[in-house]
Amino acid sequence: GGGEVVGPGGILISNPQILQRLLFELLSGVEYLHSLGIVHRDLKPGNTLLTSEGRVKISDMGLSKRLDNDQSSFETASAGTAGWRARELILGNRCTRAVDLFAVGCIGHFMMTGGSHVFGERVMRDANIVAGKSDTSKLGHNEEARALIQALISQDPKDRPTATQAIHHPYFWPAEKGLRFLLDCSDRVENEDAKSELVVAMEEHAPAVFRGPWDEALDQCFIETLRERRKYNYGSLRDLLRAIRNKKNHHRELPDEVKEKVGEVPEGYLAYFRAKFPAIVVELHKYVQEMGFSAESSFSMYFPPP
Repeated sequence: GGGEVVGPGGILISNPQILQRLLFELLSGVEYLHSLGIVHRDLKPGNTLLTSEGRVKISDMGLSKRLDNDQSSFETASAGTAGWRARELILGNRCTRAVDLFAVGCIGHFMMTGGSHVFGERVMRDANIVAGKSDTSKLGHNEEARALIQALISQDPKDRPTATQAIHHPYFWPAEKGLRFLLDCSDRVENEDAKSELVVAMEEHAPAVFRGPWDEALDQCFIETLRERRKYNYGSLRDLLRAIRNKKNHHRELPDEVKEKVGEVPEGYLAYFRAKFPAIVVELHKYVQEMGFSAESSFSMYFPPP
């Protein structure tokens, strides 16, 4: 592409949609390299270039390594740049495509926080990487971003997602997909007994989603519309999902003051519940994977093809 090129290190991007797209493009580039059996080995903000059209280009392939057809790992002489190298690169262990995913995690955090490194100050970075001492507190309440970055920078390369898996992460989902996911989770356990394995396992995620009864986190006028129809257990994650689903289905009938608070479906509505319960999507995403629902047709759109 034409146009001058600026590195994400040189510009601050605060618009979350643009950040999402840049990281998506970077992962797509890595996915393409990996599909050709190429491991870049030296990804960092300086060679992750942004064209003036806002596309991402991966440059500086000097250290990249092509894997043979049946090869998934390679011996390493210390390649890469201090602070952006995975633990196994620093330690000189055998390396796989996962070294690039580690670097993408560091670059992603760098972009999302306006230039802050998830492993701290430059002099301490490699030591922190080897020790697994990261700090994602600068990501604030964006739990989708935190979950993605933490997965990408996992100490054990086997715990990092592939580029394809990372591209399907909830961080990249548009609002419509995120809301639909919550409704699909609600439907999946709707007819289950409260003591069933599926519901018990779901409720184990409740403490990560809300502290104390969930009605206390929501606007009073919204809770009043809930009370009109049926009883809810304010300590239950399943019932919270039920409330989100039922009021989405009856959104048109909500009083204006409630509509003003909860916003329009899907963007405003999902944003309202994510603001109140920042971990709701990522916790249910974990739950769905734990239960093996990702193989079911109603959840296939949320995961890469098997």
